Amino acid sequence: MNLLDLTPGQAESVLREFAQSVGAGAYRGTQAARHLWTSPVGSFEEMSDLPKEFRAKLAENFTMPRLALETMQESSDGTRKFLFRMADGQAIETVAIPDGDRLTFCISSQAGCALQCAFCATGAMGFLRNLSPHEIAGQIRELALLDPPIKATNIVFMGMGEPLMNWPSVDVVLTILNSPNGIGIGARHITLSTVGWLPGIEALAARAEQFRLAISIHAPTDGLRATLMPVNTKFPLASVIEAAANFDRRVTFEYVMLGGVNDQMEHANALAALAQ
Repeated sequence: MNLLDLTPGQAESVLREFAQSVGAGAYRGTQAARHLWTSPVGSFEEMSDLPKEFRAKLAENFTMPRLALETMQESSDGTRKFLFRMADGQAIETVAIPDGDRLTFCISSQAGCALQCAFCATGAMGFLRNLSPHEIAGQIRELALLDPPIKATNIVFMGMGEPLMNWPSVDVVLTILNSPNGIGIGARHITLSTVGWLPGIEALAARAEQFRLAISIHAPTDGLRATLMPVNTKFPLASVIEAAANFDRRVTFEYVMLGGVNDQMEHANALAALAQ
C-alpha cells in the first residue's frame, strides 16, 4: 500500500492498526505516520525512532514512492525550477519563488494539459495523465528532503495541468497540505488556479477550509476568450463569473497581457465592467 496516496488521518489509522497487529503497539504507528509529511524521511529505514524490526515490517508491507529530482535551474532573483521524473518516465516541473520571508511553491497537478490555451506551453504538450496524490504532494516532500531542506510558506497550483480537472487527487492533496499532521500549511496560503472548471470550483467551495481561488480570464468577451481558451465554449464567461461570485471567499482574476490581442483600451473597459 502506498501510504503517500492517503490523507494523514487515513495513513495514521492504517499504520496504528498494522503496528498493533504485529505486536509493536499502536503508538508506533503514530510515530511512523509523522515521518510521512510532518518530519519526512526518504525511506522506512530512516525512521530511526522506531525499532529496526518494525521498520523492516513496514518496508515489507508499505511503500513511500519517491520522485527523482533530475535538474534544478536558478535565476538571478533566486527563483528555482525543479524537474522531477516520475516512475513511468513522465516529467513535471515545480518552481520555488522567494519573496521576502515567503517562499511559494508552484506545483503541477497533471502531466501535460488537455485545455490547449493558446499562450500556454503545457497545453501544446497535450494531456498525458493525471498525477496521483503522492506525485503532487511529493513535489513538496522531495524539496523538504534536500540537504538543506527547502520548505514552502505558500503553495499555488499553477504548474502543469488544470488542478480542478484532477479533483480526486487534488482533494486528497489539499488535506495533506493543510492538516496539522501533514505538511501544515494554512488554507489561506494555498491557492488553486483554474481556467474556470465549474465542477471543480463547486467541489472546492464545498470544503470548509478557506483555500484561495484564482481564475484565468485573459479576455473580457466570450468571442476573444474562446480563441485564447477553447474551454470557454464549455464554460462561458458569465458562468465563470457567477461561480466566482458564489465562491464566498477571496477570488483572484488572472489576465495575461498579449500585445495587440487583449491589451487595448476597449479590453480594459470591458474587463472593468465584467469585474464589477
